[in-house]
Amino acid sequence: MKNKIRWGRWALVVLLLLSAATWGGYAYLGGYAPVTVTEEEMGPLELVFEVHRGEYGTIYPQVQRVQTRLEGLGLNGPRTFGLYYDNPELVAEPDLRSLGGGILPWGRTLPMDQQNRFRHGLLKRQSFLVARHPMRHPLSILIGLRRVYPVLEKARQPIDLAPAGVMEIYDHAQEEILYLLPLDPQGFSNIAPELER
Repeated sequence: MKNKIRWGRWALVVLLLLSAATWGGYAYLGGYAPVTVTEEEMGPLELVFEVHRGEYGTIYPQVQRVQTRLEGLGLNGPRTFGLYYDNPELVAEPDLRSLGGGILPWGRTLPMDQQNRFRHGLLKRQSFLVARHPMRHPLSILIGLRRVYPVLEKARQPIDLAPAGVMEIYDHAQEEILYLLPLDPQGFSNIAPELER
């Protein structure tokens, strides 16, 4: 009888520890961080990227490839991005259009002899709806998707903002993800014109 009680207590302690670790890990990854949407001006941002078609979750190799090449030139900064043109609930997976790459540090541009070797464009200064989410681990990105996009959608509806795509900026120095929804429906149109529909 004593052994059963002892094992029961140990099982309860282990269960409590696992629950606390799960709750703490989810909190650390941003699972309980407040999500608010503000209107902010941002830009200009010098973007260096590769075009991606297909599932958004497979864009990471393009981002890494661009960052590695920029690092070789001493131009990599602490911010990478994904620019997602289509709503994956409305567009078939093979037809999803996106860009992935790096954001050059403020005041830096690609040298003239490198401009033909990279896809690049300037995101002009403009107004966005902006939401932020902590980025402390790659899993933070998945948690942010589930938590931020519904809030952004609610913020978009009252102002009847036409979907123009969403840019996610992964700021590794500040440990946060910025989600940008342009207030101008043509907000992302000058970056990769061939992706426009």
